[in-house]
Amino acid sequence: MKYYGPSIPPGRAQYLRFLIIAVALLTTLSVAVFWVLRGIQKQVNKRLASSLQTVLHATDKALQNWAEQNLNDLRVLASDDDLSDGVEAQLRLSRDRSALLHTPALESIRKRLGATLRTGHYVGFSVIAPDGFEIATSSDDAIGTRHIAEQIPTLLPRIMAGASVLELPHGSAFFLPGPSDRRYPVVPAATPIRDRNERVVAALVCYIDPQGEFTDTIRLGRFESTGETYAFDRDGRFLTETRFMEYLRNIGLVSPSESALAIFVRDPLGNIVEAYRPNGRRDLPLTQMARTAIQGQAGMDLNGYTDYRGAPVIGAWLWDSKLGMGLATEMEVAEAHAPARRIRILSVTMLLLIAAVMIALVIMVRQRAGLLAQEAVKAREELMSIVAHDLRNPINAIVVRSHILMGRLRNSGENEELRRQMESINRTAYQMNALLSDLTDLARLEAGRLLVELRESSLDETLQTAIDTIRPLMNEKDIQFQAQIAENLPRASIDRGRISQVLDNLLGNAVKFTPARGRIGMQVEPLDGKIQFCISDTGRGIPPEALPHVFEQHWQLRAGREGMGLGLFIAKTLVEAHQGQIWVQSAVNEGTKFYFTLPALESIPHNPTHPTSVLTAARV
Repeated sequence: MKYYGPSIPPGRAQYLRFLIIAVALLTTLSVAVFWVLRGIQKQVNKRLASSLQTVLHATDKALQNWAEQNLNDLRVLASDDDLSDGVEAQLRLSRDRSALLHTPALESIRKRLGATLRTGHYVGFSVIAPDGFEIATSSDDAIGTRHIAEQIPTLLPRIMAGASVLELPHGSAFFLPGPSDRRYPVVPAATPIRDRNERVVAALVCYIDPQGEFTDTIRLGRFESTGETYAFDRDGRFLTETRFMEYLRNIGLVSPSESALAIFVRDPLGNIVEAYRPNGRRDLPLTQMARTAIQGQAGMDLNGYTDYRGAPVIGAWLWDSKLGMGLATEMEVAEAHAPARRIRILSVTMLLLIAAVMIALVIMVRQRAGLLAQEAVKAREELMSIVAHDLRNPINAIVVRSHILMGRLRNSGENEELRRQMESINRTAYQMNALLSDLTDLARLEAGRLLVELRESSLDETLQTAIDTIRPLMNEKDIQFQAQIAENLPRASIDRGRISQVLDNLLGNAVKFTPARGRIGMQVEPLDGKIQFCISDTGRGIPPEALPHVFEQHWQLRAGREGMGLGLFIAKTLVEAHQGQIWVQSAVNEGTKFYFTLPALESIPHNPTHPTSVLTAARV
């Protein structure tokens, strides 16, 4: 068993170095976390935009298909010759109500249309003469009136010109009795009635119950717990009931007898969901969405705006000129951004936890800076143990959670960019774990307590583990790797974990400084009673003036290169603890070769069943 390193107390320079390293770690992690969170938010917004547009346009297309199908059915219904003959007979009568009632022509019309009305989704009909009088209806009440011509003055001229028209849901005379004395609007669908000479002689208007397919089609646009799609007219009046209709009735904003036409897409100037109650509804301004849609402009807002309840929502909207109505798909902001918010809270919490640990660590180190030499050394080692424990817990939590999210994203086959960003978090946390190991070893080394246990061992498993560990990083950069390991290598007396640490460091450096599609080699062979290792790469190389310093502590940091400059220093210490040697050969633009040797078993007096005790070596 060997404790390696000098007993030199950590002075002010040691404290400052540690403070710089802690700040660098925290800054690196902070930048990485916030960069990834920004990417996640972009991906979430992209997914939300795609979902809103898909629901909105699918609903609009379904409504257009529904309207066209109804008009086609109505055209077929109006093309019946017997119906045309009955209408012409009724047209020849006076417009007096008593003259139009109880006529054979009226009975014939009702008989022709009644069977269709009973099997379809129509709830009534009217036949309108060119002068606007209703000469035949499904009930006697409207015979001889001009209700439709007066309520929808633009309808009859279009029908007499040969067009088929489906109007928006209307109130007025077209209400139907519903449950609990509530009255519902109807959708008038109209088409011309032609005589046998194809001349337009009247208009056939059938009334469709909007609580059927019209409402069901729009209800398909509801998703999650707050997402909904709804339609509105040019006045901002709702044409279908919202998913929050019962809530609006329960709080008294809509009476039990009122239909959806009593609700307007207006900004209540306060959040009704949070107990706010507006004084009036009709004098309120249209919502931003409704105002834009009525002007004929499609749009989307993922930042959030207030809906007709005053609740913050995201949404997409359009104006359908064919149907003459607006469509909006909305979802509450809180629900829409919940996944990104949970990830953000988790990441920031972990970051704050790490910052708190680091602040506590710096304070503790500062308080112990004035202790006597042996007390300071002991405190330094104990402190680093606390750091390793307290920091690894939150970092490992980040590793585990990011790994779970990566697995879910990989299994779903979606959000490739989001998966790559989660992999970046995973790699950053993994690198921080490696940095923590270096810091811990450095503290033990300076305290003269770096433990190395030498046991008789074969190198095959250690070499394979090192290769398997570094291979994913080489694959990411498409680096070609070639290992030349001599057969029947002699056994050695080593600490397998420490030699793996040396190999991981040298191979990791080779990957770090080798460009994409470069080459890395590892050669292991017996040589003069020793086992020689060579790790080579095709990186940018090391300038001649820098070669004497590569194994110095913090040399990389002083040279402005990546990392903290601890890896090679610790690697040299560990190799020398095994009575080996380590050196480097390199030239600019010619790559780098790191060599180190270990004594073969025959050259080392040892007991293969017990650890070997080695004297403390001098500090490098």
